[in-house]
Amino acid sequence: FFVPRLVPAFPIGILAMFASGIFYVFLGLESFLFIHRDRLRRLVQLILLYFVFLGFFLTGSPEGGIKRFFLFFAATFILLRDFMRVQAGGPNAETGLRAKESLGAGMLSLAAMELAWILGLLPLRAFNAANVMASAVFIGADIISLSLAGKVSRKVLLINSSVFFAIIVLIFATSHWNP
Repeated sequence: FFVPRLVPAFPIGILAMFASGIFYVFLGLESFLFIHRDRLRRLVQLILLYFVFLGFFLTGSPEGGIKRFFLFFAATFILLRDFMRVQAGGPNAETGLRAKESLGAGMLSLAAMELAWILGLLPLRAFNAANVMASAVFIGADIISLSLAGKVSRKVLLINSSVFFAIIVLIFATSHWNP
């Protein structure tokens, strides 16, 4: 009744089916982005951490100054603290757990800063040094997050350390050392 007689009914039916298909695609994307957002957020945080590591090693030598190391520590601390909050259950976690998350993120950030200084002294290229940093920090963050949740076991520690050493050996074996 609302369609004028000049417009045939067939194209409107196809247009309606196309619009409903697009609607269901958007509904699926919305469900993925808003319901399962913790996985996507963790992925984005880990990618940002990797870019922080890569940017640190691409910018220069380890003697670049204390300001560069302080910025590296601050960026790593902020991203790791947020990563551990997402792992522990988000902003609804209790206050004591938030303090432990901040302490764990600070300790891991300090260890990452020291590892960055050591890797800066080695004759590695920037991508290899960033990969070593990423593997160390990602596995360290996983162990600290599991520790805060009370799910650390001997098996988890052995698996994580075995994966870490296998990745390190692979990175050092395939790297071209710059004198």
